[in-house]
Amino acid sequence: MGNPEHVGHAAARADRRIIGGSTHRPAGDLRRASLGAGRRRTVRAPSRLAAPSRLAAPSRLAAPSRLAAPSRLAARSLAAIVLAATAVTLAAPVGTSGAAGAPTGSHLLPCNGCEVPLSGEVTVAGSPVAGSQVIVFNATSAGAVALARTTTSGSGTFSLSYGAPSTGELYVTASVPEAPSPTDLLGVVGPASLPAGTVTLDELSTVGAVWTLDQFFHASPTSATPAVYGPSPGLGIAAATDQSLVDTATGTLTPVMTDAPNGPATEAQATFDALANLLVVCTSGTGTPGSCARLLALASPSPTDAPVGAVQALIDVARDPSHNAAALYGLIAATPYRPTLVTSPTAWIIAVKHAAGGFDAPGNMAFQANGDIWSTNNFQPPGTTTGLGVSVLGPTGQPILGSPLSGGGVDGTGFGVAIDQHGDVWFGNYHGNSISEFSPAGVPLSPPGGYTNGGIDKPQGMAVDQFGNVWIANYGNNSVTEYVGGDPARARSFTAPGMTYPFDVAVDSQGRIWVTGGSAFTAFEHTGDLQGTVTVLNQQGVPVLSGIAPAGSRRPLGIATDRAGNAWIANFESANFSEVGPSGASTTFPSTGLTGPWGVATDGNGNVWIAGFASANLAEYCGATSQSCPAGVSVGGAISPPTGYTSAAFSNLTAVHIDQSGNVWVADNIVNAANYPDYSGGEALVEILGLAAPVRAPQFGPAQSPPYPGYTEVAADGGVFSFGDAPFYGSMGGTRLNAPIVGIAATPDGRGYWEVAADGGVFSFGDAPFLGSMGGTRLNAPIVGIAG
Repeated sequence: MGNPEHVGHAAARADRRIIGGSTHRPAGDLRRASLGAGRRRTVRAPSRLAAPSRLAAPSRLAAPSRLAAPSRLAARSLAAIVLAATAVTLAAPVGTSGAAGAPTGSHLLPCNGCEVPLSGEVTVAGSPVAGSQVIVFNATSAGAVALARTTTSGSGTFSLSYGAPSTGELYVTASVPEAPSPTDLLGVVGPASLPAGTVTLDELSTVGAVWTLDQFFHASPTSATPAVYGPSPGLGIAAATDQSLVDTATGTLTPVMTDAPNGPATEAQATFDALANLLVVCTSGTGTPGSCARLLALASPSPTDAPVGAVQALIDVARDPSHNAAALYGLIAATPYRPTLVTSPTAWIIAVKHAAGGFDAPGNMAFQANGDIWSTNNFQPPGTTTGLGVSVLGPTGQPILGSPLSGGGVDGTGFGVAIDQHGDVWFGNYHGNSISEFSPAGVPLSPPGGYTNGGIDKPQGMAVDQFGNVWIANYGNNSVTEYVGGDPARARSFTAPGMTYPFDVAVDSQGRIWVTGGSAFTAFEHTGDLQGTVTVLNQQGVPVLSGIAPAGSRRPLGIATDRAGNAWIANFESANFSEVGPSGASTTFPSTGLTGPWGVATDGNGNVWIAGFASANLAEYCGATSQSCPAGVSVGGAISPPTGYTSAAFSNLTAVHIDQSGNVWVADNIVNAANYPDYSGGEALVEILGLAAPVRAPQFGPAQSPPYPGYTEVAADGGVFSFGDAPFYGSMGGTRLNAPIVGIAATPDGRGYWEVAADGGVFSFGDAPFLGSMGGTRLNAPIVGIAG
C-alpha cells in the first residue's frame, strides 16, 4: 500500500508542477485572500474540501484486528508552523444534507457533559438475562472509553446515567453470564451528544453492530469483546447505518430490512435472522454439546488463532464471509428469529437494496466527504427513454435533496460521475454530449445545455485528479478532455495513438491519467477492435504509455489504480482482469466467478473489487499488497467464493465503490439483459455491509485508507497553504494587517484553525471560536506563537 505520509508528501511536491513553462504555485496561495468568499470559477484549489460535512474528521486510525494492513497505523507529525489535519471540513451529525443539523428521529436535544439517563433490557432468544453487566462506551478516533456500567435486574432490565461526551458514537455491551464461552451482546446507541433514551441488546442488535461496525473493531486488552473506535466520518456512517437497520429501542429490524425492496424480495432479512440464530448457539447454549466452541473454531481464520469470544467469532465471519460458510450454517439448532435462511449461503454477506430516489438504470456513483452518494441514471420511465435526472442518497441510503435532481443539462448520464475538492459533482451526459455540474447542496451550476467545452462527445468515465483537474473520456470522438482546475473555460482536448472509443479514466499517485478503450460498445453488440488498449497521459496530456494490450484481454472497460502505482482493468469480453504496472508491464488473471466484468475499485488494503455485469455478481481479488490477503491467496487470486458474492438484490452490475465505513456499493444497471432488446433499467444501488477496508471520499487518485496525510503552512501575510488532505478554511492573505502572522494552531478536531499576529491579534477559521486576543494592547514584546 505504501506509506501514507510518503503519499501526502508526494502530492505536495507535485503541486508545484510546471504548467505552460511557469511554476504553478499551490492553489492555497491563490485562494488565501478568501474569507468565506463566494463561488469561484477561475481558480480551484487542490485538497481543500469546501463541501459541508456532517461528521467529525479523524486524527488517526488503528488497524482493525486480524485482517488489517500494518501501514494503516502510521501517524502524522506536527512541525513548527505545520498543522496536521484531515480530509473532512465542517462537522454535523449524519442524517441530514446541506445545512448541518441533528438527524430526525427520537433523539432529544444535544447534551454536552450533562448526566444522561439510559435504560433498556437484555434478552437472549427472547428471554430476559438477569445479572448481565451492561457497559456504555464512547467510541472516537482515539479509542473506546467506558462511561458507565450497571447490572440487569431479574427481569433483564437496567437503568443508568452517564456524562454525555461532545463527540464520538455510543455503543453498549452486555455480558451473557450463562453462555458456554465468553459472550457479549452489542447495541449501537448513536451520536454521543444526542441522548437515546432506551436500548435493547439481543442477538439481532449484535449482528447489526458487527456487520456495520466491522472495520472499526480492535482487540481489547481487558475483554474478549473487541473495542470499537476509528475515524470520522466512517465511524459515524457505520453507526448511523446500524440504526437505519436495527431499531435501537426494541432490538428488532426496521422497515428498511423487513419491507420492499428488501424483506421477502431479497435474502438480506433472512440472512440477518440466520446470523442471529447462529449466535444463539453461544448465547443460550442450544445445539449439540460443544456447538459454541465449534462456532469459534469454524470462524477462525486459522486453526491456531481461534477467537476467545463469540463477538470476535462473528467479526471473523463478517471479514471472511465465505470461510466455512456451510459448516457454520449447520450449527444452527434453534430459530427464534424468522424468517431465516432455509439453505446455507455461499457467503455470510448482508446486501441491502436502496431503490428510493428516482433510480432508472444507475450506471456509476461517487461519494462525498460526508458520505452522500451521487448516482447517474441512464433512463427515465417509461422504457429506455434518455434519463433527465440524477439520484442522491444520504450515507445510510435514504433519498435527499429532493432526489432525483434535474437541470444543468442532465441528459442521459451514463458511466461518468466524479466529485471535486470543493464537493461539486460532475456528470457526463452520454446522450446530450455535455457535462453537468451540481453543488453539494444539489444546485445546478452548469448552464441548461451543460458544458460542451473541449469537444465533449458521448462522455463516459470521469475522474478528478489531485490538482483539481477534471478528466473526461470522450467515447464518441476518441479523445480525452481536461477541464483545467475544474474550469470548463480552460478546457483542453487530447488524443493519442491507439486511443479509440475511450471508456473509463483513472488517476495514479503520480497524477498520470489512465484511459481504457478499444471498441464501440453496448452490453449486447460491438464493432471495432475487441482487443482494446490502455493509454497513459501525463498532466500535459502527452501520452507516456500507449497501446498497452495485456495478453488475453478483450474490451477493457472499468479501471482503478492502487497506491503501489498499478492499474487494474476489467476486460468485459474475455471474462478476466489485468494488472498493469507503472511502466506498462501487465499480467492477466481469470475473473473467477464473473462473466462480463465491468466496474473496478480498490479498497484501503489494496484489494481489487470487480462488478460482474452478465453474471450479476461481485468478486474480490488479492491486490498488489498480498500481506493484506487471507493466507494462501496471492496477487490476483480470488478472496470471494468461486461463485463470487451473490444476492437476489443484484441485477446486471456496472459499478462498484467502497465508502468510508468499508461498505461496498454496486449499481444495478439493467434488468433482464439476456432478453435484449426487452431489457429495462435497474432500480437500485445495493450496499454490502462492512465488507471492505474503508477508503477516503471523494477520491483523487488511488484509493486511500485512513489516516489521510496532510499539513498546512502559514505565511507572514496570513496566507494559508494546504497540502495532501489538509483542509483549507480561509486565510488572511490579501488583507492588510497591522502586524505579520507568526503562528497557526489547529482546533482539537482538526476542523478549523487560528492564526496569530505579532501584535497578538487572533483570526479564526473553520470551527475555531474567537475567544479574545491581545490585539490593540500594548505589549512589552511581540507574540511569537499560538497553541490550540
